[in-house]
Amino acid sequence: NGNFAIISEVPFDMALNGGYYSAHSQNVYVELSLILAMLYCIKISEEKFSRFKGILLGIITVFTFAVVSEVIEADYGMYGIVAAIIMYSFSKSRETRAISILPAFAFEIHMPAVFLSIPLVYFYNGKRGLNLKYLFYAFYPLHLIIIGIIRMKLL
Repeated sequence: NGNFAIISEVPFDMALNGGYYSAHSQNVYVELSLILAMLYCIKISEEKFSRFKGILLGIITVFTFAVVSEVIEADYGMYGIVAAIIMYSFSKSRETRAISILPAFAFEIHMPAVFLSIPLVYFYNGKRGLNLKYLFYAFYPLHLIIIGIIRMKLL
């Protein structure tokens, strides 16, 4: 995620800000990298400390990553961090995983189509599908470059 966060930043800024660099917004891979680091810290806290200390450190970790996400102006900011921790907290069973999407995406009320993901999450069988990871990783910056070029030429 970290490498793609770096690779995608210039195309993201081109498409959204009309220039090659903006300190005022970071792409979704930056947000995903923060989420991955946060979940790793929480997992370590759960494994190494008592239940009480683990929960306390988890709360501090979520708060810290939410603040960092806001300060660096990551794509979804603290809402992405909170949505991720809600989904992580309810990831134990198929039912709770599907239900966790509801409060997690309450932040995205302006995008009602996100609710279409509920059946996909519910029926996910836990098995990895086709390995198209790098195709999707490549698509993200490439489509942003195209949008950025169009934006910079027209505006």
